[in-house]
Amino acid sequence: MAEKVDIFMPMYWGDYDKDTSELSILEHGAYNLLIKEYWHNGGALPCDSIANALPTHDRLYRSCRAMVRNEQDAIDYILAQFFAFSAGKYHHERIDKELNKAREKRVKAKASAAARWDKTSKKEGTKASDANASKTHMRTQCSSPSPSQLLDTNVSNNIKKDSLDSISFGLFWDTYNYKINKQKAVAAFKRMQSKVAINILLEKTRDYDDYLKTTGISKQHPSTWLNGEGWENDYKQLKMENNNGTTISNTMQARQHSGSSGNGGFAQQLESTQALAEALIADRNS
Repeated sequence: MAEKVDIFMPMYWGDYDKDTSELSILEHGAYNLLIKEYWHNGGALPCDSIANALPTHDRLYRSCRAMVRNEQDAIDYILAQFFAFSAGKYHHERIDKELNKAREKRVKAKASAAARWDKTSKKEGTKASDANASKTHMRTQCSSPSPSQLLDTNVSNNIKKDSLDSISFGLFWDTYNYKINKQKAVAAFKRMQSKVAINILLEKTRDYDDYLKTTGISKQHPSTWLNGEGWENDYKQLKMENNNGTTISNTMQARQHSGSSGNGGFAQQLESTQALAEALIADRNS
C-alpha cells in the first residue's frame, strides 16, 4: 500500500523544460503522468515482471491510461530516458529528493505542534496552580506529593520521550522507504539511538540508496541494516569503486576483442604470403 504523501507537489518548470526540450506532446503527457504516479506512490515505481530480460509495464500503462501502442511506447521511452531501473523498480533521483523534503517537513510540523501543545498544557497547569494558591498557603505544613502526583509526572515524562522517539523513527522509516517487519525495525532503532545521531543516520540512508542504484543489489530489511550498523559504511567510496570496477572490466573486454581481431588479420596475411610463395615455386619448376 502506498504511503500517505502531501497533496501539494512542487514543480520546477525551468528545470523541467531544460531536460525535456526535445520531447513530443505525447511524451510530455507520459512524463507528467509518471511523475504524478511516482509522487502518489511515495517512491519508486515497480514493474510487473521481467520477460526476455526486459521489465513489463502493464500496471503502469493502466495507471497512466496508456491504452494504445503509441501511448505505451511513450511510457517506455520516458522510463528509459529519465528513470533508473534497479531491484525491480524505477527510481527518479529528483522526485526522491522532493519526497524526502516533504517527509522531513511533515515530521517537523508534527514536532512543532507537539511542542506547542506541551507549552499550552504547562500554561494551563500554572493557572490552575495559581487558583489554588490560597488553599495551599493556609496549610500549616507542606505535605509530600501523593503517589498519584508522582505517577502523573513520570507518565508525562515517558510520553514526551516516547513521542520524540516515535518522531525520529518515523523520519527514518519514511526515508529508508522499505517498509517491512516494522516491529523488528522499531526494536533495532531503539538499540542504535545512542550510537548515531538521527541526521547522520538519514544521510547514510540516502547514500545507501544511491549506492544500490549502481549495483542492482537488493535492499536489506531495515532491521537488518540497523543491526549491522550499516551507517558505518562509506557508501560514496563503495559507489566510486563499483563504477571504477565496471569501467576497468569494459576496457579489458574491449582490449580482448581488439586483440582477437588483430590476431585474425595477421593469420590471414600469413596465409596469403604462403600461397604466393608456393605459386612462385611452382612457376619456376615448370
